[in-house]
Parts: sequence; C-alpha cells; structure tokens
Amino acid sequence: MKNFTTTRHCLSRRHCQACRNDPAWREVMARSFVMPEDCPHITGLGDVVAKALKLPVVDKVVKAVTGIDPHKPCGGCKKRREKLNRMMPLGGRSENG
Repeated sequence: MKNFTTTRHCLSRRHCQACRNDPAWREVMARSFVMPEDCPHITGLGDVVAKALKLPVVDKVVKAVTGIDPHKPCGGCKKRREKLNRMMPLGGRSENG
C-alpha cells in the first residue's frame, strides 16, 4: 500500500481537517493507504508546539516539571493545538487549506 503522506491528497493539504478530526474518513482512507499517526504538515503555531513537546530533551523536562507525559494523548493537547493553529496559521494558510 502507498503511504498517504506522499499522495496528492495529502500534499495538497486540502484534507488536513478531515485527516486530523474525522476517524471515519481516516478509516476509509486506511483501506487504500498507510495512514500517518499524526499530520506531517505544520500548519500553525499549535503544530510547532506539539512537535517541540515530542523532542526527547523537552519531553524529559515536561515530565520532570509537570509530571505529564507529552506522548500520552489527551483532549487538552489536541484543543490547544487546534486553537493555536487557528490563531496563528503559518504560511498564510488555515487548517482548511
């Protein structure tokens, strides 16, 4: 199966919203493509913060200071990411493409 991130669907960024937020859409696409765990595109400040929190050095500091595991999915992290992406999109693009 082809990796979804190399297709024109993913590269156009027109499906970012559905890919990130619609499990049914991801399930249908997964029948034909290998789907990424996270969106590979940085569309706003929220994506930058999310990627930075997953760096090994930052990961250890966050765990030591807050006791929170940055790799454990939580609704708060997703909400923060979406809000920051809406408030500060990068490259003049919004999540909706």
